Amino acid sequence: MLRKHQHELNQIIDQMISGKSKAREIILSVVPGGGKGSVPVMAGKLILAGKADRICCIVPRQSLQQQAEEVFMDPFFKKLFKVNLSIRASTNDNDPCRGMNGFVTTYQAIGADKHRKVVNEIRRGRYIVILDEFHHVEEDSPWHQAVDQILEAATYIIKMSGTLSRANKKPIACVKYHNGYVDLRGDENTHVIQYSRAEAIQEKAILPLSFHLYDGEFSWKKIGKEEVTEVSSFSEVQISDRSSALYTALETGFAEQLMEASLVHWLKWKKEKPAAKILFVCARFEDAKRCLAYLQGLGVKALLATSRESQTCRQNINLFKGPADMLVTIAVAYEGLDVPAISHVCVLTRIRSAEWMTQCVGRATRVCKKSGSFHAQAAHIFAPRDPAFLEFVDVIEKEQRTRISTPKTEQLELFPVDELGEEGNGGQQTGPCVPLRSQIRDMASRIVGSYQYEAPAQTPKARELDLRKQIDRHLKRYAIQQGYEFPLIMAEVKREFGKPRADMTLPELEKCWARVQQLYPFEDKGQYIPPSRCRPVFDRMVEPEMMFF
Repeated sequence: MLRKHQHELNQIIDQMISGKSKAREIILSVVPGGGKGSVPVMAGKLILAGKADRICCIVPRQSLQQQAEEVFMDPFFKKLFKVNLSIRASTNDNDPCRGMNGFVTTYQAIGADKHRKVVNEIRRGRYIVILDEFHHVEEDSPWHQAVDQILEAATYIIKMSGTLSRANKKPIACVKYHNGYVDLRGDENTHVIQYSRAEAIQEKAILPLSFHLYDGEFSWKKIGKEEVTEVSSFSEVQISDRSSALYTALETGFAEQLMEASLVHWLKWKKEKPAAKILFVCARFEDAKRCLAYLQGLGVKALLATSRESQTCRQNINLFKGPADMLVTIAVAYEGLDVPAISHVCVLTRIRSAEWMTQCVGRATRVCKKSGSFHAQAAHIFAPRDPAFLEFVDVIEKEQRTRISTPKTEQLELFPVDELGEEGNGGQQTGPCVPLRSQIRDMASRIVGSYQYEAPAQTPKARELDLRKQIDRHLKRYAIQQGYEFPLIMAEVKREFGKPRADMTLPELEKCWARVQQLYPFEDKGQYIPPSRCRPVFDRMVEPEMMFF
């Protein structure tokens, strides 16, 4: 059964196909976890009806590229929407589709696209351009011009967001405003679809949030001063010291006890719901490393996903989507991460903007098919009981109790993002004080555990990269074994197929891999021969320009 916003979108697309609607743009404001990830698949109906040729999805982060690929691979969505298409991840590639029905890139990539490869590709065909979480594109920012050019060249446009405002309160690009807010009235050129938290809960599309908030005792010194400030509760902290109290809590013992509290609850929950997972969201790379070390010290195995180690980050997110149970992350996995099994989120960051927190806690609201009925599940959020977070909780609870959207007066500005040092936001890396100690009241617990992981299914882009690596390793080992110059063998392969591997489609890479194994077999079953036993051989001559593969 389609959810309300999916049903509305399906009707609008049918109207576009039949000609009843002349609009070329759709705006979706969908609560995080509400199911807007399936929108690109539904948009594929325009391709099947001959109204468009291909799809271009633009997402905020590389981790979401793979997620977009996976949605098109999902048999459930293929059957539900009767759309059997495929897209691949691309970062300003030549021929980004590679024989598929579209591609997914990032805002960062198009912002750095000096050769305008994406814009030129959109102009070559009738593209459906989908902007996911388009609130990331700030008005007059470096990305704004690039996105504008892409939208001008698009045949159809779909803009989606779970939070139609920016944490820094600056305007979102490529959208109209009315009375200071994004204009959601719609017109003959633009359809607007809204799906609130209350509507999603009523339809059992997302889980209601259950908050576990902890108070504590804190002491710190102001920078450059010896005077110690001590408080026994967040409620006793003066407004001017709120940032210092929260910083102290998350830099000292309070944070470790909060992690333990969430783990104890999660382990009990997991006995009844074996699929349950837990996500730890930190502010900075150093915090994430410290969190990971603490978890490992408790005897549990957690994974780390940060933008500083992109390859490891992607691998660990894949494992977390599969059999892994715990993930420590910064900004890279808090927004858009689609792992329905997440039942617990431990908030270890000082960011308190309503937009950021909505995305963060939304990671736990997805309904997990493996965890029983809707009413048997819950989204557990563990966080400090600081005044700013309490204000956010109040807004969420009002949203969960009413069927209408939260009034605009409820859109709170809590701690400004630029003072919090969040990775990727350009904030300062030093805190507002010198933290001394903190602790949660009346809490003591211990945890043990260990986990093993298996690799999940590969997306088209991941399969391409894997095949290229396999071919490269095979040819290098063959060259060493036979005493050949590696560039000569690479040039032979390029001449055999007429193009470099970097430009090959997935089927071409599969054929190349099979052909390479046939042409360059290991006579000793792949035994490695040390370089000292190799001797250069120059009996295979090629043109110089053919030596670059």
